Amino acid sequence: MNRPVVKLKLDITSFEESPYSGVLKHAENLGVSFQSIALLGDTEEHRRLLYELNKTCSADIPARGKFFEYGEFCEKRYGRSYDPKGVIIALLNGNWIGMTANSNWKQHNFIFNEMTGVLTPYRRAGIAIALKLHGIRYAKSLGVKFAYTVHDTENVAPIALNRRLGYVEAEWERLV
Repeated sequence: MNRPVVKLKLDITSFEESPYSGVLKHAENLGVSFQSIALLGDTEEHRRLLYELNKTCSADIPARGKFFEYGEFCEKRYGRSYDPKGVIIALLNGNWIGMTANSNWKQHNFIFNEMTGVLTPYRRAGIAIALKLHGIRYAKSLGVKFAYTVHDTENVAPIALNRRLGYVEAEWERLV
């Protein structure tokens, strides 16, 4: 059974980050830092850490069901649109507490936000929005026009977060 989803897009070229500078400063004041997998090292160890973090953060997505096995996750995550610069990790005291994974579709003028998640004890501190801002910076660095994402309609918190950033509903049959 296909569940209803909300498809969202953000016009990167008109996005203004300055209203959110306090969000990034707040995260820094909490001791949270943000690093891409490219900077941390695109290693097997880091891919396994990303898998575990993604799996844990996905557990409370409505109707998510069983998460992928590691091999299937690797097939889906590390395909033709994977860019380690687009996967940003939130770190606190060296621990991975959040992530955003953005796939690079520059040839089609967009990025796709595959997943943004923060471990439960660190939610409601602005870390998810800070991660999204880093994802938008990544999109700007590529020079693409849009960022797309999709959510189960019952996953209201991330939908609201994306709308706060300026994402709007957009229909598409298939992006690529």
